[in-house]
Amino acid sequence: MKILQVSDSFYPNVDGPNAVMLNLSLALQKLGHEVELLVPDYPKNRVEAEGLKIYRCPSIPAGKGYRCALPFLGRGLKKLIKNGKFDLIHLHSCFPLAKFAQKLGRKYKIPVMITVHTKFRDEFENRLKLKCLQRFMMHYIMKCIERCDGIVSVSRGMVGTLEEYGSKRCKDIKVIYNAAATPPAAEGGAVAALRKKLGTEDKFSFMFAGRLAEVKNVQFSLAVLGEVKKRGYKDFKFIIVGDGDYGKTLKKLTAEYKLTENVVFAGRISDPQTLANYYSASDLMLFPSTFDTFGLVVSEAASNCLPAAAIKGSCSAERIEHGVSGFAWEYDKCVWVEEIIKLLENPAPVKTAGEGAKNYVCLSWDTVSKEYLDFYNELKNG
Repeated sequence: MKILQVSDSFYPNVDGPNAVMLNLSLALQKLGHEVELLVPDYPKNRVEAEGLKIYRCPSIPAGKGYRCALPFLGRGLKKLIKNGKFDLIHLHSCFPLAKFAQKLGRKYKIPVMITVHTKFRDEFENRLKLKCLQRFMMHYIMKCIERCDGIVSVSRGMVGTLEEYGSKRCKDIKVIYNAAATPPAAEGGAVAALRKKLGTEDKFSFMFAGRLAEVKNVQFSLAVLGEVKKRGYKDFKFIIVGDGDYGKTLKKLTAEYKLTENVVFAGRISDPQTLANYYSASDLMLFPSTFDTFGLVVSEAASNCLPAAAIKGSCSAERIEHGVSGFAWEYDKCVWVEEIIKLLENPAPVKTAGEGAKNYVCLSWDTVSKEYLDFYNELKNG
């Protein structure tokens, strides 16, 4: 097959949808299919992907390092879709570039599908102050989603969210979980050296990885660990990997909860091997996000035998079997405090859950790409 993957964001922005689109594209090419990408241009910081043809659309700055595509200024984009002989167009966003590709795909009778990665309403409520603007944007993105020939959700929970948004297509939505592409941790003394650097050689080490934003709920983890320390359990570290505007607030909270000696802000880590070493150097991922539609880092961590603690009933906890491949606790500070104290007193269940996470939570892109191919063929053949 020949597939056009489209997104309104691309590297150097590091986020889940970009990672999914790129890794899926590489896996599809590995299976012998032809894949091309259509993304906004980042003129000062273009990132290439070995073996993939990338078309770049003119764009303007959109804040926080993102770009807003201007497809009407893109010479040849219409011809690209009209004459590209694509069997299918796969969208990973709902904004101008994706809408442009969708419109032309429908015009030239090319099946168009979308993977829904994001809880849009939460994002709009967080970024837009005017209710009327929030409603307009929800109408805008739902119109794009509903007009697709096929819809993929990255979790069962996201299907329910789309139903809340007013989707009439929920019975037809295909659930395909994301995979992890993080390589194994380096052999030799790399992980031991990292533990020494972080000061976790003889301490229990918690970890978070991701964008530092309020919706990720790292502040909840800090509140929990602050209470744990109040109870007299001081011998632990919390490694926070990532960057973002909310980082300043998290640092203030760290001081307020008297966790300065316990928390390490490692910053953004874009090198996959280094990130894998951080996973392997930690004992438990704290991921109390109710915003994430899948929690890609939960799967990445699992590939390195790092189990996650997530909110029971959240999308991030869907692939976790409590006590077997991770931990799913009620969204209650007191519950998390008690459960973490139990693990600090007896860490054995954490090691068991890490082995289970490796076996049951982590999926490979070889497996996931074949699920997508089955869906592609279903849409192509009508």
